[in-house]
Amino acid sequence: MAESPTILVIGPRWVGDMVMAQCLFSALRELHPHAAIDVL
Repeated sequence: MAESPTILVIGPRWVGDMVMAQCLFSALRELHPHAAIDVL
């Protein structure tokens, strides 16, 4: 059985930038619904 892919996103340092990056996380989830998405 194939493993689901893992995506690591190195997030921005500032809280406001992280809030603005939420659309990126949503898009990644839509494109890769079975992937594990981790944010550092």
